[in-house]
Amino acid sequence: MNKRFNRDSERSFLILAILLFLFCLRVLGQALVALYHIPFLPPMKEWQSGLLPYPVLLFCQILIICLYGKVCLDFWHGRGYFFEPKRECAIPLLWFGSSYFVVTSVRLAICVALIGSHKFLGGYIPIVFHFVLASFLILLGNYHQQALRKNRSVTMNSTIPEGGGLASASKCERAV
Repeated sequence: MNKRFNRDSERSFLILAILLFLFCLRVLGQALVALYHIPFLPPMKEWQSGLLPYPVLLFCQILIICLYGKVCLDFWHGRGYFFEPKRECAIPLLWFGSSYFVVTSVRLAICVALIGSHKFLGGYIPIVFHFVLASFLILLGNYHQQALRKNRSVTMNSTIPEGGGLASASKCERAV
């Protein structure tokens, strides 16, 4: 691991990896039901809303796993596109992830109101895993935002001369 891998990035990596692992289990579970009709797992109709045919959904899920896997690898190595703090990533990830989370919450509320809370697993599997995917995006955006704030405060603190403030800066200029 890179020496830039600190406590915050380590914590972020761990949570991102757990969220990715959960999503992988969901994809594997649905594939097992689709291919082998595993009796102890919920039936196929409870794994997806039906908006996409299963082969298209599986392809999209594999793309998500690859992308989220790349994020986790960048965090593991302590370098790479998704690890390096970027302003252009922080706000869009937080905005999209939060919007995704809110829309999923509304969807859950509608399902509970229409279907009833007694049928928690039936049809709720996709909703639960949309929360997982949204949480991944929010956590990644939050990591970028926090890392940028830390970098900015470190940069600001390193440019202020000892004694701090503008008065010290003007003393330095006069001494030169």
